[in-house]
Amino acid sequence: MSEHVHQHVPEELQESGRAGTRRERILEVLAIVLLSAAAIGTAWSGYQAARWSGREAHNFARAEGTHAKSTREVVGGGEARVQDLADFERWLDLETTGDQTLANFHAAHFQGALRTAFDAWLAQDPLNNPNAIPTPLKMPQYHQAEAEHATQLETAADHLIEDGSTARDRADEYVLITVFFASVLFFAGISLRISRERLRVARRREDVIGRQSRGDAACLYEYCQRRASGRGERAPWSGSGESSPSSSASTPGSCRSSDCSSR
Repeated sequence: MSEHVHQHVPEELQESGRAGTRRERILEVLAIVLLSAAAIGTAWSGYQAARWSGREAHNFARAEGTHAKSTREVVGGGEARVQDLADFERWLDLETTGDQTLANFHAAHFQGALRTAFDAWLAQDPLNNPNAIPTPLKMPQYHQAEAEHATQLETAADHLIEDGSTARDRADEYVLITVFFASVLFFAGISLRISRERLRVARRREDVIGRQSRGDAACLYEYCQRRASGRGERAPWSGSGESSPSSSASTPGSCRSSDCSSR
């Protein structure tokens, strides 16, 4: 006599499994969307951080070069001022000693800012006017191109340093944003992995419960068959069109599932 054991998983388990599967799929979709957004955000913030870091380095390099040019201009202006002072003192010595011819010859070779300031200084009659400015180097007309250029370069270098500092702050902010998005990537990936593990655990639990239910039904079916054979009777469902205990919703009263423990 062939024995057929119907495999049946309780509807409650099937419904809970389907609900859990739908919930897990929704969580997976949300995690994928979050991972995609975090990946784009990480790439964008990383690009911005690199861009601002490059601007910072470029501005600091330009500021350093500008400072070097300014220093050279200052040195050149200082040398020119020393030379103008030496020329003026030489003329003053010749003028006070009475060598007018040599003094005029020496004054004729004044150049640049000293020439303009010297002419304005002589117009004050400084040798006879006690209120006159004592030296042409202090005259308003005395302008050194090197010194003015050095001042402009220093101002430009200061602006470059400020711009570089701002770029550095922006780069630091984007680095922080990159770290944030990387953290989102990490935790989203971990949550997706945990969700999959939970899904696998739930499926294993359903498999174990289903196997246990099928085993109990098969055990009851076999026990009732042996009991009916020992009494010379037929199983309650044999020939009557009734289903076996494994597939029936209710177990016959003469056969209890607890009797399987006495086998």
